[in-house]
Amino acid sequence: MNSDLHLSQVKITPRHLERKAVVYVRQSSPKQVREHLDSQLTQRTLVGRAQSLGWHPERIDVFDGDLGQSAAGSQARDDFKALAAEVALGHVGIVFGWQVSRLARNNAEWYQLLDLAALFGTLIGDTDGVYDPRLYNDRLLLGLKGTMSEAELYMMRQRLNAGRLSKVQRGEYVQRLPTGLVRLADKRVVQDPDPQIRHVIALVLAKFEELGSCSRVLRYCKHHDIRLPRRQVSGPPPGDILWRLPSEAAIGSMLTNPAYAGAFVHGRRTSDPTRHHPDRRTPAMVRRPRAVPEYATLARHLRNHFEQWFAFVFDPRIEPTNWKAEQAIRPAVVNRKVWGGNRTAAGARAQGVLMSVFETCRRQTLSVVDHVSRTLRWFGNRLLPRPLLFGR
Repeated sequence: MNSDLHLSQVKITPRHLERKAVVYVRQSSPKQVREHLDSQLTQRTLVGRAQSLGWHPERIDVFDGDLGQSAAGSQARDDFKALAAEVALGHVGIVFGWQVSRLARNNAEWYQLLDLAALFGTLIGDTDGVYDPRLYNDRLLLGLKGTMSEAELYMMRQRLNAGRLSKVQRGEYVQRLPTGLVRLADKRVVQDPDPQIRHVIALVLAKFEELGSCSRVLRYCKHHDIRLPRRQVSGPPPGDILWRLPSEAAIGSMLTNPAYAGAFVHGRRTSDPTRHHPDRRTPAMVRRPRAVPEYATLARHLRNHFEQWFAFVFDPRIEPTNWKAEQAIRPAVVNRKVWGGNRTAAGARAQGVLMSVFETCRRQTLSVVDHVSRTLRWFGNRLLPRPLLFGR
């Protein structure tokens, strides 16, 4: 310890002692702040180390505003920014951290701090010693420590993900349940005991099966003033049920959640780093892209006329293309070009109907005269069976 102090004091000059010594205290999560108080006390002992190296107690500042925030780079740390600003202004003589990982868990922030410290002559101190970023050996050692700190974070994530996936494969991974389902003490999942919640969720699922689209279910809920239940997972008071106005997004998430079907699914969403908000601890999830306006009309027609557009899938007698129909109307198109077409739109529609009847009768080897006669008799007496061309 004495030799360590001697080497440290060689690097510490009166110019460093004239400036402040900053002790940076950080823990990675609010849970660590609540439950691991000894870690905070251990990091604060660096104040005594700064005094033993020659700093006056009035020149020692403790930066602890980043308690409960990760140093992986996904969150904005106000105290770390303030520390970098103080270093850039030349107000700091040394920065203390219990370990390099307390200061930064990613090389981008770590090397930014090292560059500023080397430019303005600020020392870096931890439990192992005092380092001058302007010296080659010290800069090399600090860079290695930063790289190892970032690699350690990667390995911890790999171990956590491996453990999570192992639980998923065994079916033991506990996920947050949607509103309407509750988990008992023995980890069994059952429906919510509140009958109103069960009734509303069952109604939404039944109406979607009946109406066929989220927008129609939404209009039904608004017309009948039906509100959807939502269990609070954060904020005051957590766990309570709030009844909110229905929205298409809420109905869609309810319909696409496999938990309501009794299925366990993991990995439906993945994080998108480009959409991450600095004030949010959890990463932003990848969502389905919104419908392109140019395709919205096509999607609506496909949804509303699915049976007509894809009738060939359900009936093998129907051709998947209209090639034969195009060939069948070709003579009529040629004749129309010769005589100039019909004079009125009603005449064009009547011709189209007659041509369709004639061609259908021809292909089904039926008599056009007989079919037209039966059709005219049916219009005079609706009690007679309606003559149909299709369905022989």
